Amino acid sequence: MIFRADLHLHSCLSPCGGLDMSPTAIVQRARECGLNALALTDHNTARNSPAWRDACRRCGMAHLFGMEVNTMEEAHILCYFDDLEAVMEFDRLIYDSLPCVRNDPVRFGDQVIVNVREEIEGEVEKYLHGAAGYSIAELTVLVHEMDGLVVPSHVDRDAF
Repeated sequence: MIFRADLHLHSCLSPCGGLDMSPTAIVQRARECGLNALALTDHNTARNSPAWRDACRRCGMAHLFGMEVNTMEEAHILCYFDDLEAVMEFDRLIYDSLPCVRNDPVRFGDQVIVNVREEIEGEVEKYLHGAAGYSIAELTVLVHEMDGLVVPSHVDRDAF
């Protein structure tokens, strides 16, 4: 079996994602493209992970749970977990560390939580593209303590 994966995907929950990027839509499109493994890595959140799990299971897609965390140094770090409970606890820790800046959907984009049927269940109030309250070193220790994996993102760019 040939391994074809995309391990850096954003859904409609990330400020940069469109409303058409539900976990279900992403998994269906990935399957059409011949991918067989995926990771959802929304910016500073994992709240679409339950829908992600359900969409991947429906299609028989191998998957990881993840998050792209923006650290205090403004570095983007991909954090991967194989357990839904772990990523949801990680979500809580990261969200609590974000600055209390309210998202403005008109200026920054929608940040919606959806279910596997692509129904909007809520919106995240804090702006998700800001820096979390963890340094790269602190984040790495935290993720490893939670049995996760960290991978630097955007290593080919001058920013992030």
